[in-house]
Amino acid sequence: MKNKFLKLISILILSLTITFPSSITAQEATNSASDQDTVDKIQELKEKVAEKVSQIKEKETKIFLGTILEKEGLQLTIAAQSGQELITLADDTDIYWINTTNNLLTIKQNDLVIDDYIIAIGTYSLSEKTLNSTIIYGRLKTFLYVGKVDTVDSTESLITLKDQDENTIEITYDKNTEVFSKTSDKISESSISSIGLKNTLIVRGYEKDKELITQRILILD
Repeated sequence: MKNKFLKLISILILSLTITFPSSITAQEATNSASDQDTVDKIQELKEKVAEKVSQIKEKETKIFLGTILEKEGLQLTIAAQSGQELITLADDTDIYWINTTNNLLTIKQNDLVIDDYIIAIGTYSLSEKTLNSTIIYGRLKTFLYVGKVDTVDSTESLITLKDQDENTIEITYDKNTEVFSKTSDKISESSISSIGLKNTLIVRGYEKDKELITQRILILD
């Protein structure tokens, strides 16, 4: 009886010795597979994040300001501060024109011409080196000059200034120009005759067809 009992105990111990390591090995294998799945998912997530970052870098919103140099189909080449930039329009690109009184007018793509000054807003593609524009504001290029009056031609409505570097600047006087005295009072009956030789002026205006046209003049002395 005792021998049978010892034999039973021996068999039980032997069976535990055989099956227990097997169960541990199986559990380790399961854990390893689970860990690998986690690693794979983390790697997949990293790749998706990297792809998203790449897409953000590849296409970012930019604004370009410049004069139209070339126009071909839906593409414009402009002279921007950063150099020549390519602007690509779409059929649904919103295009507006800001006139001299700062009113916003809706215009068509064909209304944009060479030498127009535009502000283009859109998504910039690094690979294509082009701005896919969603909105374009076309406006006349503005200027601001400070100088001393050299000549006044009432017949031709022309004023020439000498700036601090002795450069001559020819400006066309527009009849709707607002003229102010050095006390910032508006001269009610302002005209080109309000401008005297040797007056020092601050002149603000816009450029059209390479002509400088006045909008506001401040007479400093």
